[in-house]
Formats: sequence, structure tokens, C-alpha cells
Amino acid sequence: MKSIDPTPENEMRAAIEGVDELKPLPPALLDGLARFGDMLLEANDQFNLTAIRTPEGVARLHFADSLAPLNAEPAFADPGRAIDIGTGAGFPLIPLAMALPHIRWMGLESTAKKCSFVSKASRELGLRNVRVENQRAEDAGRGDLRGACDIATARAVGPIASLIEVGLPLLRTAGILLLWKMRSAEEELENALDLLDQMGGEALDPIFYRYPEDKQERAIFRIAKIKPTPAIYPRRNGLPFRNPLA
Repeated sequence: MKSIDPTPENEMRAAIEGVDELKPLPPALLDGLARFGDMLLEANDQFNLTAIRTPEGVARLHFADSLAPLNAEPAFADPGRAIDIGTGAGFPLIPLAMALPHIRWMGLESTAKKCSFVSKASRELGLRNVRVENQRAEDAGRGDLRGACDIATARAVGPIASLIEVGLPLLRTAGILLLWKMRSAEEELENALDLLDQMGGEALDPIFYRYPEDKQERAIFRIAKIKPTPAIYPRRNGLPFRNPLA
């Protein structure tokens, strides 16, 4: 019998199933990721949402990387409120929201086309625990979201010092900030320890991991908020990213 060419959906599903770091996946999560991957690559042709343009790349570099802390981060065990800073095309926001439906997620994205895509995708995927806002994190941290969240995430967004300044104000005391970086950014974190103390944070043990093709280890740096952040932070109008304090 002549074989049938795989549909794009089947290609995405096969790519996800081929990533060892994603095994085992519950069937509903596998289906959701495959649908989201198809949406992403289809929209990417028009909006240039990501430089990764293959199902295999999306499966490993977006999905597996977004879910890397899933079984290693204690904060994910409890219901709560989480915020993803600079969510971009929806990472780690959408994969984590699928995997952790007991947590209410908000994505912050300053680029309107990316915000629109993630908002539409979350609706089509039926993710009732996701909301997306077209605004900067520093603006959110000076408004109603200040001190409102249990978890804040940021993946491939900016310098650690900048993320400390915009991330910690969004957290309640005892909340946790998770920063996706390469392990080589340990020195960057060391240089920001005084700033971290000033902002009310404390560095916890990181999560280290790597993929077979990686030349160096990846890291998710974990920062606990142990006291309130001074009211003068974050600074306004993009200053945390244009002019980091460390």
C-alpha cells in the first residue's frame, strides 16, 4: 500500500514524540502542543514570530525548553497566579499553562502582533487559565499587578539585572522569579547580587540541564522574593532594559 504523506499536524506530533526530554507526555498535553506548534508555524510565515521554523526545532527549542522546570520547581505544585514577562510567541507561557491548568497565567508582551497571536491561540486552544496583555513589565509592576503574582517567568528576554528590576515588583513576598538562561550567565547573576538584595530578592539553587546538541549547559535561575521591593522600582519607559542597574 502506498504510504500517505504526513499532514503538518502529524509532522508536529511526530517531532514532539521524538524528543526524549518530553517523554512521557499526557495525551491531552501532546495534542495541545501539536496544535499550538501548527498554529505557530502557520502564523510565522506571515508575522515572523520566531526564527525557529521546523517542527523539530519547535519541539525541542520551544516546547521542551519551556517545560524544562516542570517537575523540578516546587512552586508549580500549588494553585496560584503566574506572569510571563516578554512572552513573545507564547513561550514558556502556553506550554506551562497547558501543563499546569491549576495556575492562572498572564502573558505580558509589548509587541502588538505577538500579543495578538498568543491571545488568539490561547482562545482557540481553550486555555481558560491564560490572559495576554499588550504592555511592558515595568508598567505592570507600577500598577494593579504589583505584588499580585506567585510566580514570574522570563525566557530569552534581557539581562538578569533588568529582569530582577521588572520581575520582583510583580511578585508577592515568598513568590519566585524563574529566568531561562545559559549556565554561562552565572557570572551575570553574581554581578547582580547587590541589586538583588536591594530589590528584595535572594538567589536559590538553579536548575541545570542540557540537550545532546548543546555546547554548554542551560540554566533556569531561581530567585525568591523575601521582602518588599522599594516603591521607586521598576523605573519607567524601558529604562530597566536600556540602562540595567548592574
